[in-house]
Amino acid sequence: MLAIVGTPLVVMFLLFGGAMIAGGIGLLSCKSWARILTLVMAALGLLNIPIGTLKGVYIIWVLVQQETISLFAKGCPDGSVTQ
Repeated sequence: MLAIVGTPLVVMFLLFGGAMIAGGIGLLSCKSWARILTLVMAALGLLNIPIGTLKGVYIIWVLVQQETISLFAKGCPDGSVTQ
């Protein structure tokens, strides 16, 4: 019974974790797809009350700001956010 329930949960957690890692790497490189992926993952994180909700609201708030949208539209000046 545990294998029937546990296996899909492990696969789901690995997929979500992989998507979050890919989004984080993409955000560091100012990729526009990463902003959308992170918005989707933050929206899913809103269901994790209370800490996930707080993180999700903050992430969504940051990523929908006009300055952030314009940064990702034109890309990072030197190709990445990190220095």
